[in-house]
Amino acid sequence: MTIPQSIEQWRNKQISGLALMRTLVSHPTWYVPVSESEAAEMLATNSASRIMFNRNPDGVNSLLLYSNGDQYKGPGQHFLTTAGTWVFRLPLDGIDQIWIDPNTPHDILYDKEQFARLREMADAILLEATLLGLRQGSAPEGSLRQVRDYRNYTVAAAVVEGRPRMLMAPDNKGRTLAAIFTFDDVYDAFLPDAKAQAGAAQIQQMQLSGEALFNVIQKMSLDGIVFNCSGPVTPVAFAAAFARLVLES
Repeated sequence: MTIPQSIEQWRNKQISGLALMRTLVSHPTWYVPVSESEAAEMLATNSASRIMFNRNPDGVNSLLLYSNGDQYKGPGQHFLTTAGTWVFRLPLDGIDQIWIDPNTPHDILYDKEQFARLREMADAILLEATLLGLRQGSAPEGSLRQVRDYRNYTVAAAVVEGRPRMLMAPDNKGRTLAAIFTFDDVYDAFLPDAKAQAGAAQIQQMQLSGEALFNVIQKMSLDGIVFNCSGPVTPVAFAAAFARLVLES
């Protein structure tokens, strides 16, 4: 699905704002206006200081992002082509808004109050790729430390007599599998299962750092761990001993 199609779906309330955000941040080829001589330096230094931006008559600075190089109508512009996980993690100092596919029928704006949320989504998507790489045996050195140092894990807990009890991932083999989530949209996808497990109990979303989470996991009697068990991303499962490996990294 293209970026224009996703934005149209969001406008028609067919997908949530979080689903749109994931699509934008996951997009592999954003076109960012830059001068030709500065593109290589920007990639090397991970700096947004050389990115060109638009300032309107009211003094609002907009970072312009194009989902397709053909969206730009002017002559002679150079672009840095980069992934959303790179561009949405930039510091963006001095930028007031991100303007996606400007001056098109499907353009959309994100104000600076939303930059942190976009950055968190980018962090989550990078972590999800790392988890998949670890499962497939293709992750680079330092990947376990990345899993340990991530600070935005969430779990669903049923609150019974004032005490939270972690809810498990559904499993047709009867195994006890801890359900761990990397961002709010994947947590939300689990809620129907969580409500079925919790019954009349209140469900609490709990946010944990990697170190705190895996210390808890290590002390539980589990058959395994599943990250993002209900989609929309690919679920990734590990044996329970994975918690110890992460903590020892």
